[in-house]
Amino acid sequence: MALFSAFGIVRAIALLHITLAYYFLVNPRMIAEQNFVLLMGNAMDMPHVSDFGKATPVTAFLALVLGFFGISDLIAVSITEPIAIEYWSAVTPLRLLVLFPLTAYTYLHQPDYFGKLKGKMHQASPSDNLKNSLTFSFCFIETVLWFWVYVSLKEQRQAAAQRLLRGQKRASG
Repeated sequence: MALFSAFGIVRAIALLHITLAYYFLVNPRMIAEQNFVLLMGNAMDMPHVSDFGKATPVTAFLALVLGFFGISDLIAVSITEPIAIEYWSAVTPLRLLVLFPLTAYTYLHQPDYFGKLKGKMHQASPSDNLKNSLTFSFCFIETVLWFWVYVSLKEQRQAAAQRLLRGQKRASG
């Protein structure tokens, strides 16, 4: 049996999203200057976000999106267990399918990753704004947490199947 259930982890992620939404709305600098974000940024040689000194329309929109995800995940995790297992078994791989490549893209396609290509060989692109320590840290943590949900969900599905089998054996025997 897992240490934490998949639904407990999803609740924690949803509350994390709601908390991040609040801070993106009220004080985005606090998120950008978190030790974990700075540590991950320095460890991965990523540029730091310096535009989060005060709340802007962009951070307000980000707060809205994160708040929406947090509330909808809290509602979805509150449904009955068999339905919730099916729902999260479908949603979790989809989220991982988005988060794995986004995390890799954020890190691997930073302008100075392949031997300091800044200069003549590097052409600026609109996605350069995604390649920073905050985006990488968020995507990395989300990937780790959703992978943990995926693994825990597999264990819960196996336990539910075993309970169902035991119930069928008792009913027939």
